[in-house]
Amino acid sequence: PILPILLPFLLPILLPSTKRKEEPANRKKSSETIKFFLHDHPNFTSSKFFIMGCLFSHGEVEDDTVPKEYSWDKRETKDPSNFRFKNLKKENRAKLADNIGNEQFNIDNCEECNLYIFDQISTIFIDDCKNCNIFVGPVQTSIFIRNCRDCNILAICQQFRTRDCERISSALCCQTLPIIESSSEMAFHCYRGNYFALANQIKNANIVEYNNNWSRIHDFTPSKETPNFSIHTNEPQWLPDFFRVAMETAPSIAIDSDPETATVPLTESPGARPTDNSFFLVVFPTHQKHLRKILREINKDKSISLVQTRQAVMTSAKCESIFHCDDLPELADACTQNGGSVTSFEIVGETASSTVDHLCSSLNISTVYKSSQSPSPVEDMKAFYRHTESIRDI
Repeated sequence: PILPILLPFLLPILLPSTKRKEEPANRKKSSETIKFFLHDHPNFTSSKFFIMGCLFSHGEVEDDTVPKEYSWDKRETKDPSNFRFKNLKKENRAKLADNIGNEQFNIDNCEECNLYIFDQISTIFIDDCKNCNIFVGPVQTSIFIRNCRDCNILAICQQFRTRDCERISSALCCQTLPIIESSSEMAFHCYRGNYFALANQIKNANIVEYNNNWSRIHDFTPSKETPNFSIHTNEPQWLPDFFRVAMETAPSIAIDSDPETATVPLTESPGARPTDNSFFLVVFPTHQKHLRKILREINKDKSISLVQTRQAVMTSAKCESIFHCDDLPELADACTQNGGSVTSFEIVGETASSTVDHLCSSLNISTVYKSSQSPSPVEDMKAFYRHTESIRDI
């Protein structure tokens, strides 16, 4: 019991005289000296102890024999080779779902290869590739393609950019306007193809498949003689072999190229001006669960074509300012439910109106806007597209 009282008087004898500014360098030695003096005391049992007096005003002193552990010491070490295809020639390679884990991926200096990424990734850079077929799963941000020649690319992304490229044929689902720069003989198609994990990967990448701008190309360096790009509504000639090799390379992935089972809408002309021949269907939040069924039924009917689709958040006030129909109050009220997103389908074809009526009846969908019910359908469509453009990312 007398030890704590005597400790302040014993310290000057036990410890060498030091200047205050040198204390950090000698602190370990001082604490070891005190522990040596107190180790036989019955109350000295903890690996941590407290020192009184202004000389040791730092309070609690950690046991220097216990190694410190930091958060970065616990971080998993990742092998960079798992996140790239590099210097490959005449090879078939595939990355399956959950192989990448939403990390950045690089494809660099590959030639005559078939490369498939069936996983969600954050960003991808494709550089210095020639005569390659490349499939890219949903990309949360951007695809950058630089200095590539004679490649075919199938991809879903937020942003698509090329620079210094020639003869690249791309089938895209792109949330923003695809951008080309210092590139020539570029061909663009709508995205095709489906596999089991795709819909969930698209959702996790924050991509809305109904907002596909695949044909709305922005060329930073336009040519005065001939366009640097072309738009094609037909299926790419290279696609059947592309899918065949994909399934040989990754047998566990069953790719379905049938438009009737498509996850991404197969559209003909995103951004086109609506005409009197267009039939416009807008599905409100209460019936969003039927969107996939509507899309597939439209794809089955060969007498009609899907011009474009859009999905956007809409308030009741905006709804009332855009549409004109008898049940407008009901539609405006529906905008406030389930997040408030509405989805549009612009269809052309002689049977478009009857096809939509049959669809709505068979699926018991009542809260919809149909252009056939409006006195000004074209103006309604134009107003709706202006609204979606106003909230679209660049």
